[in-house]
Amino acid sequence: MNDFENTLKQQPIRSVPAGWRRDILNAAEEAARPRWQEWLWPAPAAWVAVAACWLIVFGLQLAARPSDGPSAGLNAVAVSERLAALDEQRRLVAELTGSESAEPRADSPVKPVPMSEMIRKTMEVQHA
Repeated sequence: MNDFENTLKQQPIRSVPAGWRRDILNAAEEAARPRWQEWLWPAPAAWVAVAACWLIVFGLQLAARPSDGPSAGLNAVAVSERLAALDEQRRLVAELTGSESAEPRADSPVKPVPMSEMIRKTMEVQHA
């Protein structure tokens, strides 16, 4: 052994002051706590309740899903009713606009207009 070790052996062992011990143990406890616990710490019961609600919502959604596939809720009657409503809308639009059909005719396709032309026409309408 060297002189330093002999000197240490002769020193009396003292206990750590109570305040220091408490601070050291608290710091060690905080370092050992996972980060997600710090994030949830202000109200852990509230976060557990929110998670439980989400699980219930997902469970109910899975239970309410039709079992025959994605098109189980869309039957032929609903499709025909929607098509009839769409045809009625097209007829009303054609009636209001005074045209024969609400859809563009095949012999007169819509031609793209340059952006500068659209801006010019918009400016003319605003200043008129």
